Amino acid sequence: MVIQMGNPVIEYIIRILMAFLVGALIGLERERTRLHYLRSSDVEKRAFTLPGLRSFGLLSLYGMLIAYIQQNVPDPYVKSIVVIFMIIMIYSIFAIYIYRRTVMARTTGITTYIVMSISILLGFLVGLDRLLEAIATSILITLILAIKPSISRFVKEITYNELLSGLELGLLVFVLGPFFFLLQPVIYGIDLSKFYILFVIILALSYISYIAVRVKGSEALKYIAFLGGLVNSEAASSNIASIISRQKRLEEKDKDRLLRINLSLILIAMIIRNIIITLILVLPLYGIIDSFKIAGLLMLSLTIPILIVVNGLFLVREPYLENISVMIKNPLSYSTAFKVVIAYSVIFIISIVTSMFLPPEFLVLVAFIGGLVNAGATILSLITVSQLESFGIYFLTILIIMANIGASTNKLIFIRMVSREKTIILSTVKTIIYAILSNTIPLAVLLITT
Repeated sequence: MVIQMGNPVIEYIIRILMAFLVGALIGLERERTRLHYLRSSDVEKRAFTLPGLRSFGLLSLYGMLIAYIQQNVPDPYVKSIVVIFMIIMIYSIFAIYIYRRTVMARTTGITTYIVMSISILLGFLVGLDRLLEAIATSILITLILAIKPSISRFVKEITYNELLSGLELGLLVFVLGPFFFLLQPVIYGIDLSKFYILFVIILALSYISYIAVRVKGSEALKYIAFLGGLVNSEAASSNIASIISRQKRLEEKDKDRLLRINLSLILIAMIIRNIIITLILVLPLYGIIDSFKIAGLLMLSLTIPILIVVNGLFLVREPYLENISVMIKNPLSYSTAFKVVIAYSVIFIISIVTSMFLPPEFLVLVAFIGGLVNAGATILSLITVSQLESFGIYFLTILIIMANIGASTNKLIFIRMVSREKTIILSTVKTIIYAILSNTIPLAVLLITT
């Protein structure tokens, strides 16, 4: 972004203002930190507080002046002398400030000194007419400084096992990922990169959900339901039903409402996960427009569960719950990911055999039965088969919807395994019926539009 106003005086005034503002933005965050020091009981810390809004703004303005002189003074000898003098002067001030702060006040940390130098460079960018780059860098640095307390809390709370799991996930994505995407290994016509993509998606959702539950706290049932639904909707359903069954002080109507809300959250998370998987897989095959058509139709399946959740969470007060536990025990659920890949292989073989010897309509039944086992694996296998058999996007969407219906129906099986309470079972049946009805909405749209 170049400043071109025609009038050199106006251009110079604008540069002065913008140079001060990009530094002042960083100084605004430092001002907040400075106020924290001023409230400190340590007298020495209060005496040597951080530079604030004005200081950083002036530092940036100083950098702009250096660039402006370097560009506009014609005599190279004078220009060099002035620029060198200004640089020596400002960093002499830095040296004095650092000495007083580290030796006399005995405070540690180099973040402020680094940011002070960057402020000068931002002003220098403004002086070179690189205004957009200066503003973007200033915003980014301010954001990094502002989230420091959150990062510090996160680092203190994270365990070595969680950190190691994050590194393992990074290894799978950034080290093995290029191997699959560049080489695209194929065995008997089957692209192995699809196995890899599904495996990584399941692991990534597992890790993100685990961290999110750790941050939000396990006392909130809705977080456990939604985040658990992203990782493993069957396990999350069993966990939620078990928790609600243990609430001896709750009335039957409260148990019914809680299960409907949280099971709906699980189903929403499951469908969102399946939409993500679908988009990632169909984009290379069908292109952006057709892929988002599929995603848009699948989003209609969320209509009734979202209405249930909105009514339950925002219009009715949530009762106090006891003995809440979380089933997400490990940051990376390798066993779940391997099971999904194995399920994909089995369903893929069944789908291929069905498409070879039976009419395509039988794949609707395969999709439903596969959804009972694992919706993510079923969707991947159906997309792979659609590539081989050249299905249209609408028939593929119908198959994915049937897989979601199967995945919604199987929640009754898993909840029945942990609870025989009549209220819990009836509430589960009602919620599943609502979910199936919600899945008929995109089917109706398909029938009307095709």
